[in-house]
Amino acid sequence: MARVIDPEELTSKAVGPKTTTWFTGKEMSNMKTEQRQHVVQDVIGGPGVHLLLADPKAGKSRLSLEICFAVTTGTPLFERFTAQQGAVLYWQADDTNKSRFVANYQSLLATVNCGRPLPNFEACIERLSLIEDGSLKLLEERIQLTGANFVVIDCL
Repeated sequence: MARVIDPEELTSKAVGPKTTTWFTGKEMSNMKTEQRQHVVQDVIGGPGVHLLLADPKAGKSRLSLEICFAVTTGTPLFERFTAQQGAVLYWQADDTNKSRFVANYQSLLATVNCGRPLPNFEACIERLSLIEDGSLKLLEERIQLTGANFVVIDCL
């Protein structure tokens, strides 16, 4: 059964004036602040979404794998940018060519990790929609399970 809504229910209730806090320059100069967290210092900030955009075949996947190497091993990215060591998930969401991805991964290992596998690194090579198929929930569960502090969703 439909319910008739009284227009008065839709109007917001009047709220008193909002108070604002102002700080003097002297007060701010003495404040203790928290250091901003970075996954890779000066390259990838802390929690949030970061987009890497470029033309096809520009090297986005290789750069992503380089970042994965830095994060999983705690090695500075390009021997310059400090990486916070942690687990990494890599989802090859659109390109399900397993051979190409594995070849890129092995090429990375040969050039930067003496052929050793990356620690705390997991990859999924399966075409799934984040919105449909319940894939976002699966990704969230995997992040919780692994404690990953860096997730790559590689889309074409």
